[in-house]
Amino acid sequence: MIDDVKARYSQGAIIPLEPLDIEEGSFLCISIEVESQSSRARRGLNALRASAGGWKGTHDSDELIQDIYQARLAGSRHEHER
Repeated sequence: MIDDVKARYSQGAIIPLEPLDIEEGSFLCISIEVESQSSRARRGLNALRASAGGWKGTHDSDELIQDIYQARLAGSRHEHER
């Protein structure tokens, strides 16, 4: 079985970021690819660009703006008790 798993390296141990469906005591062959902050940011930016325009034509922008203004006038923020 081959599977890609995200993990974090901490205090000398590789810790998976998700549960693994592996039998206890199994031997593993591990390849390590270190993800830099810039590559993570670039991946996030690419995902954002890919989703751009996804809502186009599904909502009336003028109506959305009016709803926002109405919510502000109605005072939709809650006051915290002191």
